[in-house]
Amino acid sequence: PTGRSIQRDYSDVGLYEYFRGIRKAELTDRPAYAVRTITDRILHGGDGISPDVSASQTANTNYAVSDALFLLTRDLANGRLAGQPSPEELRQSLIFGREILSADELRTGLATVMNSTEKAEITPAVLAEFRWYMAMAFFGTDAAAKARIETDRVVAAALRSLPDSERLHARAADVRSNSARKEKSPQGRIPGGLR
Repeated sequence: PTGRSIQRDYSDVGLYEYFRGIRKAELTDRPAYAVRTITDRILHGGDGISPDVSASQTANTNYAVSDALFLLTRDLANGRLAGQPSPEELRQSLIFGREILSADELRTGLATVMNSTEKAEITPAVLAEFRWYMAMAFFGTDAAAKARIETDRVVAAALRSLPDSERLHARAADVRSNSARKEKSPQGRIPGGLR
């Protein structure tokens, strides 16, 4: 069961009524319930649909740091900061997937741009946003979108779950092929075989 059938109870609604919408099915009064699929997986429904695999998505909510990242990126891309890697070195780091700046270098650069003695906290979300800004500055929107996907935790969780998905698909295919073999052929249903 998927989609509407998880959210509503269709046990007393006929197929014609289901597709024509003549009589609406009642919302399930159960807050949550579980059903089993053909591969013996448990699907939970009724109270919304929760994913099998969850990934926490974090974002940089410190807008002062976000603005400072933009300014730092602009200065780095134009070679305006003394003691920092050259724009060509930064470009090569992006191309080959290396670390652009260490956390300490980034913290120092942010403090310089923000004109502050307070050190900014460097979180994975800040690093991802910095990489996005750098990719945008050096290569444009397509590269920035790629950088965003490469650092996205939800995408990483989806990639980690691919082997499990492949095993689930193989199990479902085995169950389907076994049930197909158990059915008799059309000739076996005709009394006396083929005529």
